[in-house]
Amino acid sequence: MLPVATIHPVATLGSETQECFVLIRNVSSGGVSFLHPKQIALGQRVDLAYEDGRDVQAIVIRTDRIATRCFEIGCRFVGLKNKANP
Repeated sequence: MLPVATIHPVATLGSETQECFVLIRNVSSGGVSFLHPKQIALGQRVDLAYEDGRDVQAIVIRTDRIATRCFEIGCRFVGLKNKANP
């Protein structure tokens, strides 16, 4: 199960919201990391939507280059909403 990530633009960069599937690399009670082909700015908001109805809001706190066009994006959870039980 791959979650859909909605990556929100940083106001100063003026880019558009991006929606894509991401590969989760690590998850804990405080955050998540996933792989993405582009570097994402620190402080950028990411919403992760899982097939089971969970929506998780997170903030990017680190980006590590793993390889060419492959970054591990580390995020801290800032919100959780269960669509099945609002």
